[in-house]
Amino acid sequence: MLGSRQSPYSSMGQFGPRRNYSTYGRPSARLPHLRLDTMLVLLVVCFFMGMYLPGWMGMAPTESLGRGNDGSMSRENFAVSTPDLLERVQILKARMTDAEKKAAAVLEENQKLRLDNEIEQANLKTLTKAKNEEIRGLQARIDSTEEKLDATKKQSADANGKAEHHKTRSEIKDMEDQIKSLKKQLELALQKSPSDSTHQHEKAAAGSIPSSKKEPKKSEVVDVVKKPLLTRKTVSVPEPQQLNPLWEARLHELFDLAQSDPASLLSKLDNSNADPLGVNVGGPTNFTCPPPSERLTQPDLRRMEVATQFRGGHGFVFFQHLRKAGGTGFCDMASRNMPGHVPSYYCMPDHRGTLATPPWTTSWLLDTMEEKSFRVAANEWDPFLRAWFAIGDAVFATTIRDPTDRWYSQYRFEHVEHRDGTTEDSVPKPFDVWYGQKHSHNMGHNYYVKTFLGEATETEPLQRKGPNGVPLVHGNFYWAYDKYQARVLTWEDFRMAMDTLLRFHVVLVTEWLDEANATMKCTLGWTEAPRQILPHEVQAARQEKKSKSARALLDKKVFDSIREANVLDHLFFEAARRIFLERHACESA
Repeated sequence: MLGSRQSPYSSMGQFGPRRNYSTYGRPSARLPHLRLDTMLVLLVVCFFMGMYLPGWMGMAPTESLGRGNDGSMSRENFAVSTPDLLERVQILKARMTDAEKKAAAVLEENQKLRLDNEIEQANLKTLTKAKNEEIRGLQARIDSTEEKLDATKKQSADANGKAEHHKTRSEIKDMEDQIKSLKKQLELALQKSPSDSTHQHEKAAAGSIPSSKKEPKKSEVVDVVKKPLLTRKTVSVPEPQQLNPLWEARLHELFDLAQSDPASLLSKLDNSNADPLGVNVGGPTNFTCPPPSERLTQPDLRRMEVATQFRGGHGFVFFQHLRKAGGTGFCDMASRNMPGHVPSYYCMPDHRGTLATPPWTTSWLLDTMEEKSFRVAANEWDPFLRAWFAIGDAVFATTIRDPTDRWYSQYRFEHVEHRDGTTEDSVPKPFDVWYGQKHSHNMGHNYYVKTFLGEATETEPLQRKGPNGVPLVHGNFYWAYDKYQARVLTWEDFRMAMDTLLRFHVVLVTEWLDEANATMKCTLGWTEAPRQILPHEVQAARQEKKSKSARALLDKKVFDSIREANVLDHLFFEAARRIFLERHACESA
């Protein structure tokens, strides 16, 4: 029946199920007729295969199976073409065999090249390791000889007899010559690339490296050479030194005024006529280098030989990242000057970022810097530890900003732009309300001074644990500042923070970044100029992407109260500006 929905297999026959074609609207057909149709279809298929299959196999059209040169079909042509077809099959098999052989040869060559490359990389790594050991050995010999020299000089000073004095003077001269020679060897070792001795090493290892090995690619050699060759030299943690007597007295007086009358100190700092630190000169270009006796930066407490080593391509920058004070811009500058050698997450070598950055141990930090070829390490979530001054390969740097502007920038970044867990449709709290809640449970007032106190050791923070036995470091941004909440800062605290800052090779002022190019080139050898950028600039929902002044945006009463609460940070900031101005005028010029 037309349109019937019954099963097509409606009955069974001797050759299997009979298909009922009435299902598809046609007269019913029986199985024998179906078999004849099938045979006809197969014959047609074979016919067309005979015509076109040879063409698909690479034969010319006139050579198709069963066709003459004029394209006509004949029994003779069909008979003659059969041996040709077999011959073609043999040719195709031969071609396939040749292709397989070529593929096998290419594979074997690739394996050889891969093996050669692995051997080359192993040799270069061995040479780099040997070069590091050589440098450390030379540095150790220099340190040992310098210690002997100091002891001999002391012995010479205590000597009474002329003969003995002459003897010790002779020993001193010998040791000084020896130190000079060792330092020259060290300088040559630092300048010499591990790849310079590659060819000599290959000759020595000729039995293990194929003679036909290609020269290593330049990029491969450069990648190895650029890895920082850390001496891993450990120096003693410096004791705090007395400041220049002129500045010791001046800062102490200003500190006492800050404690007794914060508003008066701030008024004096703002007054260009009073200007107790000599920094309100209209910018770095207007500052004149003072005599050494009048400089805050004298005596120079920095280890400048480390900066020299860094400019030669060795060592790394330890960057103390003060929140919302230009650290992102510094990291951007580092990336442009040392591409490929800067950690991707805000210069932090642990890549863990938010809520998971406990203080590093020195050994872990140095291992990571060498392994990953990093040349800058940023510490943002923890105060600076005085113990880090013992790292002999580190150049220390930081950027600092007006304290109240820094607080307002943090408020804008975290709260107004809803990065603190508040919803986008919620109304932001006023700045003074937010500040009152924020400072009370983490950093407190005077964040800068607390950051540079440098009291904690590497193990002390991890020993402080909560009720469940988990270190307080875990899951808390500002845990390291908690102990300062109820602390009243003293002059000794402020003086210690100043001593720490004066030992930093680079102290940049965010408001003067445009003037910092000469300083960066002089100290670090960087030629790519700093630039002011906003962190998370892509994510930031800002209509106007530039820094804003808290003085211009806040109510005067609120602005004054925040400044007075952080008065020691303002004094510290003015001292940092003085440091930058002196180094810019006296060294960079």
